[in-house]
Amino acid sequence: RPQVVTALVELIHQDEDPELTAIAIGALTKIGVPAIAALTEILTTPVASPPAHRRIAVTILAQIRHSQTIEPLIQVIDDADPQIRTLVVEALGSFHDPQIAPLLLTRLSDVAASVRTAAVIALSLRGDLAIELDLLRHLRPLLFDLDLAVCKATALGFARLADPRVVVVLNELLTSARTTNDLRSSVILALGWIGSRAAIDSLIAVAATEPDLAPEIITSISKTERERTYASQQLVIYLHSCVAANLAPAIVRQEIAAALGNLGNIDTVPALVKLSDDPDDRVRLHAVTAIAKLTLG
Repeated sequence: RPQVVTALVELIHQDEDPELTAIAIGALTKIGVPAIAALTEILTTPVASPPAHRRIAVTILAQIRHSQTIEPLIQVIDDADPQIRTLVVEALGSFHDPQIAPLLLTRLSDVAASVRTAAVIALSLRGDLAIELDLLRHLRPLLFDLDLAVCKATALGFARLADPRVVVVLNELLTSARTTNDLRSSVILALGWIGSRAAIDSLIAVAATEPDLAPEIITSISKTERERTYASQQLVIYLHSCVAANLAPAIVRQEIAAALGNLGNIDTVPALVKLSDDPDDRVRLHAVTAIAKLTLG
């Protein structure tokens, strides 16, 4: 009933008891659509509603997750409070309404890093629009954002874009001497998620030239879902080349053994049998475990 919604909104306005406020928020969220009008009024009367109350209103609207919340949220996408802008972008990102993606693109240049991060994440979830909106062109500059969180979110977001050019861009970032270690980790993870042959080749090439990154790269490859057989074959080739050049420390042999077990290619058992005779106890253990995984199911 309208009077119930009004009473709950009044409790939020009083803001005297955090526990009671939390209960009111939960109740309004459960009420859902009938509460939208009252929550919209909080957002559209900023003079009477302090930022804390408007943040609460946006949070509730986001949790209601109904198309009727889109317009009220859009009305405050340019709010002076960066927390509200962030909440709005996060909420709008869950809808596929045609008017939302262009609005999210404008938030990529927001002065607040949290808003830029939220916009990157929301847009990267729209892989269906990657080509139509040329999301790669819009998102690429944020790989070099002044805020590391934005850079990392962009790198990971690239993994969700259905655009073959993504691997080339991520490879350039991974091999750049200016890329920080934290960002490299996100790029490695993204390439593993992509899991295409080009992505795997890129990771293997970097592992061969950057030995310190090899264990992390092998772990990322082990989690790929797309080209598991190809990934396992390339890891075996990489292992043989490292052993031949005496550039395969125990941690690398160990990670390869574990990765081969995870990737599920029975044809890699001969390579694992060799590793089961390795002088390092941990390598032998991982090799035997992987062999059991592949042969015993």
